[in-house]
Amino acid sequence: KSKLYLPVLIALIFFSFNTPKTNIIHSNVVAHVLIDNYHNDLYAEVYFKKDLFTMALLQEESCAPENMVKVCGNSYAQQHINMTLNDEPLTFENQSVNIEKDYVIYRYFLGSSNGKIQKIEVESDYMLKYDDHSVTKLRIKIDELEKHYSLKAERKKITLALN
Repeated sequence: KSKLYLPVLIALIFFSFNTPKTNIIHSNVVAHVLIDNYHNDLYAEVYFKKDLFTMALLQEESCAPENMVKVCGNSYAQQHINMTLNDEPLTFENQSVNIEKDYVIYRYFLGSSNGKIQKIEVESDYMLKYDDHSVTKLRIKIDELEKHYSLKAERKKITLALN
């Protein structure tokens, strides 16, 4: 017994000091927000991963099953994703909702700028209370400009200033 003990102890000590210490960082993309303009009107499509979205709705909303996606889901989405246009809050006018295999997709009319689009701010804390590695991917396309962002625990809000 003692002859086997010493080599095992030496191996454990060796590997504990020589094993590379890696910090495995993962991110979990939970939603995609696509913002586009048509003239001075802004529109958004929000793609929520269906399994995570359903889990959040079941835990946080009290809704009849027939209202879960159209009513409670819409309300929940607007609680966790906020936008401003030229420093004015945008209201999300729900135009449609589709349920697909992996996603629940909301399409919104966000509003009109009564002139030039100068600044857009987007903030999201969606799913961060369940997983602090949650990421909401954001794409903003205004005319010919296209920008991509990741909203997450370290960066919940972005501001895009346009000239």
